[in-house]
Amino acid sequence: LKKVVGQNVYVLFTHPLEKSLEWTGKLKSFDGLKGQIEVRIKTRVKTLDFEYSNIVKIRLAVVL
Repeated sequence: LKKVVGQNVYVLFTHPLEKSLEWTGKLKSFDGLKGQIEVRIKTRVKTLDFEYSNIVKIRLAVVL
């Protein structure tokens, strides 16, 4: 995950963050245990904190 910091990713979580299990956004930071993803909620940009143990699946996302 450290290789894709700064790129757009799709993340599926075990426990919901901000009432949603899946998010697409820019991975801002990741230190091995915790990370931050910057997502857009309608017109707002918000940074969500997550833990590595909460991730089910993560992959690169294509944003047009």
